Amino acid sequence: MNSARKPRAGLAALALGVCVQAGPTGARGRKPPEPPVAPVEAAMEWKGVNCAVSKPRAEVVSDTASWAALWREAFGKEAPAADLGPGKGFAAAVFLGARPTGGFGVEFLEPRQEGGRTILPYRVTRPGPGMFVIQAFTTPWHIRVFRGDGSNAEVRGED
Repeated sequence: MNSARKPRAGLAALALGVCVQAGPTGARGRKPPEPPVAPVEAAMEWKGVNCAVSKPRAEVVSDTASWAALWREAFGKEAPAADLGPGKGFAAAVFLGARPTGGFGVEFLEPRQEGGRTILPYRVTRPGPGMFVIQAFTTPWHIRVFRGDGSNAEVRGED
């Protein structure tokens, strides 16, 4: 009697069925990971409590003409030199608009990748209860220049 066993057709078909069912989404229906988005790195930043932008807004600018226009609108003067352009760099700006007192501010958090986009999160800081603050209107802002590609960047407020 021959002790070598012949493979059974049923087991081979079962193995083939598992491979076919996994398909392009991988095992158990999971999609393969998205290709990584190139990380961004902060290069320069400015922040303060007074500017000419009185309405809240957040934006990304990725060319020198938009950078110059943003700076001129916010501060009424020539923009500092920044190496902006496709694949070189971009700027993220957050303007909180007019606030009734001091104690408000904007703080950028660590950039992250999400769904193929570069998310540039920020947090708004507020005066705490009983805190002594200046009783004057302020217009807090924060601008940060990043190295890298900003074509897929999004500025997003977080609590």
